[in-house]
Amino acid sequence: AAGWAMARARKTGLRLEAGAATLLADLAGTDTWLLANELQKLAAYAGGGPVREADVRELVGAARELKGYELSEAIVEGRAAQAVRLFHELLAQGQNSGGLVSTIEGRYRRIAVARDMMDAGATGGSIGARLGQKGFGLEKLLDQASRYPLARVKAALARIVQADVDIKRGVYDDDVSIELMIQDLASAASSRAA
Repeated sequence: AAGWAMARARKTGLRLEAGAATLLADLAGTDTWLLANELQKLAAYAGGGPVREADVRELVGAARELKGYELSEAIVEGRAAQAVRLFHELLAQGQNSGGLVSTIEGRYRRIAVARDMMDAGATGGSIGARLGQKGFGLEKLLDQASRYPLARVKAALARIVQADVDIKRGVYDDDVSIELMIQDLASAASSRAA
């Protein structure tokens, strides 16, 4: 894959250092579509300059963070198939499954706080200040919180804890336990929306 990345970079005029190509190949695996996408991003980022290993680390890390956000969004919005696909993509890119669970749990915790504050009559501005959210992110959070009764958020958080317990007791392999959790959470969200 590193050779493919180097060849593709040369075709597009991108100067990709060997260490950057190797790291990119390690992170993207054999997914040539993903490699091509990452090369396009790196070309835009480099602006004609050479792409170094540090550049790859910075951009791929940001891309993973965004995909983790998209994963939690898909779950909360009840899009199970997309959530499972994103989960597997992130695992294939070397993402730690525990980190993904933390991202998902963090989303539900913010929804719980927002919902609790909404139920107590707090304004959107005070919720945003408490959670460090503003703009579109705050609007999205308030919309999700308005559609999630506190009992449903607590049930989602309990399901996340159950996945952790299942892993620790050896009931399921880490990835299997987390995938089942993702499917359960997204299914509960989609049945709420129906």
